[in-house]
Amino acid sequence: MRKCPTQTGEINHVDGVYHSQCHSAERTILEEQKFPRCGYCDSDTAWIFMRPTVSAKPPLKTSTALPARRQSKA
Repeated sequence: MRKCPTQTGEINHVDGVYHSQCHSAERTILEEQKFPRCGYCDSDTAWIFMRPTVSAKPPLKTSTALPARRQSKA
């Protein structure tokens, strides 16, 4: 995972929270989105990866099937 700055207009390859160099703003940028201009001054800026985003996807379900109970004879 690269920590070097990414410029406005480049395509993001890693979901994460990024920090802008011009106003120190943090913004979540998802994979395949273009890095935006600064939201404060509307200028081109460099974005630095800070941390990954928390996945909104639910955890995968694992098979926890219990053995079938035997039917009691009445």
